[in-house]
Amino acid sequence: MPGDDWDLSDSDFQFFPDGKYPVQLKHGFDPAYHGEYRGFYPEDTTKSVAQQWRPESSRFDGRTPPHGALDIYAPFAPHPLETPVCAVADGDLVCRVGDVSPNGVWNRAEIHFGKHQKYSYGHLSRFEGRNRKGVKRGEVIGYAGCTGNADTQQECSKCGECRVNSGHVHLIEFKDTHIQPPTKVNPLISTGLKLRYGAGDDSKTIDCKDLVKPVGSGRPDVWMPPGPSGNQPRLISETVTVPLRAGDKGGKAVRTPLAKPFQHLEFADTKLLESSRDFYALCDLRRSRAADAKSPLGKFLETRRAAALDLLTIGGTSMLGELKGRVLKADRTVIGLEAADPDTQVAEWVMRHLSYLNQMLWVAFGGPALNAYATNVAGTSGGDRYKMSGALGTTELALADKALLECGGGLGGSAWLSASSPYARTAIHRSWIDLEASDGKVEEKWVYAVSFGAGSLMHATVSHSMADYRFGGTKTGQEMEERIDDHISALRQTAASVVDVNHRIMLHSVALSGTGGEEAQHLALAELRPLIQSAVDRLLDCALADLAFAQALLDRLIVGNRVLFAEFCKLANKGEKDTPFSPTLYTVTLDVPA
Repeated sequence: MPGDDWDLSDSDFQFFPDGKYPVQLKHGFDPAYHGEYRGFYPEDTTKSVAQQWRPESSRFDGRTPPHGALDIYAPFAPHPLETPVCAVADGDLVCRVGDVSPNGVWNRAEIHFGKHQKYSYGHLSRFEGRNRKGVKRGEVIGYAGCTGNADTQQECSKCGECRVNSGHVHLIEFKDTHIQPPTKVNPLISTGLKLRYGAGDDSKTIDCKDLVKPVGSGRPDVWMPPGPSGNQPRLISETVTVPLRAGDKGGKAVRTPLAKPFQHLEFADTKLLESSRDFYALCDLRRSRAADAKSPLGKFLETRRAAALDLLTIGGTSMLGELKGRVLKADRTVIGLEAADPDTQVAEWVMRHLSYLNQMLWVAFGGPALNAYATNVAGTSGGDRYKMSGALGTTELALADKALLECGGGLGGSAWLSASSPYARTAIHRSWIDLEASDGKVEEKWVYAVSFGAGSLMHATVSHSMADYRFGGTKTGQEMEERIDDHISALRQTAASVVDVNHRIMLHSVALSGTGGEEAQHLALAELRPLIQSAVDRLLDCALADLAFAQALLDRLIVGNRVLFAEFCKLANKGEKDTPFSPTLYTVTLDVPA
């Protein structure tokens, strides 16, 4: 276990993978260190940049009031470009999601070790997998984000005077965790981490010209090509059918992990399915209790409903537009690369298209809106958990403590898996399931799900069964019901178009890698571009403007998925001979030859 005499100087320990940490200044990387202190604190725009450059404030107890943690520089960028971070010790991983157990640092990855000791990484965007035992020092456990109070001055979501991105990981070490509050100690002592100030010995003087500036405008793009120059990335595609049932553990169906880099994509895992079922049950309970607008509980539920509706309408439209911009940027880059040298890095930019398209599908399916509806915080960032004071009784209190959308519907059918890097994966799953309709008839229903892996906090599912749950007697009326049916049908067609792009990329993987000849690559890109544009257009058409319509759709998403995931949980505990658990997997991986 880590201790005062634990020397990392001769080890292969890394806080950031691949041996390189992100830097803020033009001095560059120094192998004698493991990272840098966060330097930029834009708390007063009337001060000069030099006065706002305060890496000493990132030290343990480096400011007043005392700062009982280390703020380690890790620039924020959206998926799939986040900065991965590694475990500083062997131990057991516990992921605490801010929506369920909020505090100022929001999403936390905790490494529990020794006797009543743990390290906690705060402000993360997502986790690498979920809770598990036996994590090894140096193993990637999560990704630097911009969550909680990390963005109070928009210092990581937007760029300041010098266009500095001052995202960071808030690293705390606790001992005596069985006592509340536990004691905070300096992680530098036990881990041997060496963190650089940035500007040599003079940590308080800085100028814009000394900072590493991102190319272009807006937020920095910190993603780097996955290999050194000379080793051009290539796409490797496979079609496999594997048994995903490893057996039962305590009555829970547990899937066989897929091979890297898909190991954290989830299929037929009862524990994750049950957590997601409880998530939709919590949303449905809140939906049914939302009418009492005058009580403290009703006011809280109204904030959740308003946040969800914003992400189905104005906020969702904004997210779709931003992702469209990233698709266009990737396309312009591919055209430029193709014109300059058709064998240069086209494959990795094509994979960016894929990641952004799949994210657009997640937004269109209502993933962000549902997450907002289920959160236990009335505000939009950080803050204390809303105390329900028993107003909902023990059922909702129990659900609120554990309900988390942890997976999509991954039983049978087919799944298109892609990995744009070792740390960024996605899956689109399509299947059919027998469900009892509201009239008592059992019918086969289609299901589409999109997921970015266990721990990603990005999952969404839409199915034909949502058309079965109507809310007669409401103000929506028959016309509204027909509009919702049309929208659900449009979501299916949109998902099918995104699946088509996924499948074509896999079919043309050799050509897109530049190894199939220049003519083959040109033909593949000529076929791919109109499909991508068509998928983008369909996804943008999914944006909503009518609040009444968005409310009716939100109800359908909640009730339909509650019923669907309850059935998934039943099926997941049956034997393979009873249910085809194993989907056909179509995989494509961005690989860098050795």
